[in-house]
Amino acid sequence: MADETTTVFKYLSRLLLCILIYVVLKTAFSQLFSSEEEAPFQTWLKGNELTHLEKQLRDAGCVSVEEAAQLDVNQRALRRLKQRDKEHLESAIEELQDQLLLKQWLEDYSSLSLLPKLDDLDITAYSELHKVLDLDLDDITQDDEDPLKSIAVYLELNNLQRAVEKQMASDRPYELDFSLARRMWSGITHFVQTFGNVTLATLICAVGFAWVNGNYRTAQASGVSSRSRNAPIIDYITGSLVDPCGCLVDWGWEGSVPVGDTMSFTIKFYQRNGMKYAISDADQLAIEILVGQQRMACSVEYSETDYNLVKCAFTVRRSGLYNISIRLGPTPIKGSPFIREFLAGDVDPHKTGFVQHSSTVVVTQGLLHGLQVEPRDQFGNTCSPERWSKGHDDGDKRWHGFELKVTRVGDQEFDSFSPLYDIAPVRESQCISMIIKLDLAGCYKATATYHGTQLMNGDFNVLVLTETDIAKVSKTIKKKHVDSWYEATLLATNKEKLRKPRKVYCYISSKQFTIKEYYLMVIPKRLFTFRVCPATKFHFEGGEVDQSVPVFSIDDGGQPPIKLASKHRDIMAATFTKFLLMNIGGSETFQDKQKCFYSEVIKHHNRKLSVISLVIDRHNLLESSMKATKSLSTSEWCKKFDIHFVNEEGQDWGGLMREWVNLLCVSLFDPENKLFKRFEDDNNQALVHPNPNRPSYLSKLKYYEFAGKLIGKCLFESSVPTATASQMVVKARFTRSFLAQLIGLRVTHKYFETDDSEFFTTKVRYIRDNEVESMELNFSEEVYDSEGHLEQVVELLPGG
Repeated sequence: MADETTTVFKYLSRLLLCILIYVVLKTAFSQLFSSEEEAPFQTWLKGNELTHLEKQLRDAGCVSVEEAAQLDVNQRALRRLKQRDKEHLESAIEELQDQLLLKQWLEDYSSLSLLPKLDDLDITAYSELHKVLDLDLDDITQDDEDPLKSIAVYLELNNLQRAVEKQMASDRPYELDFSLARRMWSGITHFVQTFGNVTLATLICAVGFAWVNGNYRTAQASGVSSRSRNAPIIDYITGSLVDPCGCLVDWGWEGSVPVGDTMSFTIKFYQRNGMKYAISDADQLAIEILVGQQRMACSVEYSETDYNLVKCAFTVRRSGLYNISIRLGPTPIKGSPFIREFLAGDVDPHKTGFVQHSSTVVVTQGLLHGLQVEPRDQFGNTCSPERWSKGHDDGDKRWHGFELKVTRVGDQEFDSFSPLYDIAPVRESQCISMIIKLDLAGCYKATATYHGTQLMNGDFNVLVLTETDIAKVSKTIKKKHVDSWYEATLLATNKEKLRKPRKVYCYISSKQFTIKEYYLMVIPKRLFTFRVCPATKFHFEGGEVDQSVPVFSIDDGGQPPIKLASKHRDIMAATFTKFLLMNIGGSETFQDKQKCFYSEVIKHHNRKLSVISLVIDRHNLLESSMKATKSLSTSEWCKKFDIHFVNEEGQDWGGLMREWVNLLCVSLFDPENKLFKRFEDDNNQALVHPNPNRPSYLSKLKYYEFAGKLIGKCLFESSVPTATASQMVVKARFTRSFLAQLIGLRVTHKYFETDDSEFFTTKVRYIRDNEVESMELNFSEEVYDSEGHLEQVVELLPGG
């Protein structure tokens, strides 16, 4: 139907254009080249019997009646004329001037259309103009049968008679005007009178054609919507089509507003003719809201009362510039895309924290050390200085509400030693700097707050070392693979105090913190080993042995904590902290650790230029994938994979690789495939972990090994700066306890809060918060089959 309408409209528009051109040309040529009417100059010569003087007049430069009226008979070109011809020529010129004067006067008073009527009544000259006063309607309209035309002529005659009376009463003489402006105006007047109707019809047709053609092109070429493209021809003529350039957007807010609210705006749609347009789903209205590369969800509501109005609402959580694109089909409306700015909200201390955070900060005695804080609102947006610079007082250390409390470990009073600290903004940044200077070496507890509320990572330790100790730490860091050792005293293990403290030696390297004991000062025995990782924590205590040796504890959550005393405590803790930050990228935040991981992966496993082609059977995906990658080494897993599916055509530009990974993730990690399972089988959103009761055909560990290699491949591809890296994701949500085991952490009951919320709420929390001695609980778990029968009792601890 749409194609037939398009074809009919094209033929009609072309036919209309041809008819219009034909009418214009025919009328113009018939008026300009009519054979029944002679040129005015020739007519004047014949009427005054001057044709025998035509050659002399043309030699004198006279080729028109206007030039004849200005002719001087005494000029040189006409001196040879006979006296009789000269007198006859002068008489004809005077008569012509009188006639032209009448014509000019009628033009000035817009009565030139009466000139033929006046000629019929022998009023041909300006000197005979007084005869007009004696005329009546019958004299003018005696040959007209159309009453409407007679009335128009009567009104025009009445105006002419008043003009004649006014002219006769005036003493100012009326003279001929042959100026260029006058001649141009006469030409325009003649053209309008001659071609007036044709010109008007031409303009109307041209405007109408342009209007219809514009409506058609708007609906067809731009493809506004199927509803407009399939509209009947009458809608193209009347302009009853939606006009994208006529749409109006009414924003529900002004200027830049803070995030946190649901914002809404309305769109009003109009037709090409200015009338309201009834918008509906058939018009393919598309509203897209982008913040950077992130697409925001929005709701679209069609008004039930105002049929041309649409309301759009979206929730603002992220600050920045919002790009709001509104389209009808592929065509954007007027002004689209729109740019609107949303500002960050007020500072939220629970989201505000230190940049490049570390749980232990090492500073030099007597020197300034800066810690940068990035203020953020409740949604994690970085706050501009305007959001936290109200009430600024340069003399107030609690600058804009931020405050830093520093206390020596073991002291109860704040600032008992009066340290020097200050808070100031960072230039060309939205951060503030907390600057601290401590003149006494030792271990301190620092707390950063905003209006009395502690920041997200505002609780940390400060180790103040002398310049000599700092030099020792730096020297140890440079000897990365050589252990440095320090003497210490072992006071307690697993929170049980030893009857007799034991002398031990602490060895620190970039990988581990080892505690050894020597028998007979020669034979070493390893007592404890802690990995240099964020899970290993140093806890500093205020109590001291013999009032001189600092005490501290070490706990990694995976083995019993120990308590040590050593005069080298601060040096050991500072060395451990430096090694830790060096291993994880200089900060304990996830973003910095992720950047460090990516850079280290690229450094040690640089991608080779070669490509490995893998042929995969889609119907036997897991087994064929394991078979295809069975012989690959670790370095070959880092190469680019070129995936081909059996009996399928396709070239892998990244899409087949992503599809292969997505399908494998379903085969491996979907609980329905029995390799992994959920704690809660009836919850599709529950986290997954390895299934201890998997079927026999999945009992081999090679499946888990392959799953680990696949995850490693995705992590490696994510670290490679390519266009496909962001799409290489693992579609699996592992339990937190399983992830903790992967990185070597001890599993505790706290992980059940996220892994199995129902079990944590009904059992773990109840046992933790209530007295349960009378319940005769033990450390065992009962296992039931699918029918609810008890299968076995698993002891969580030996003899539990």
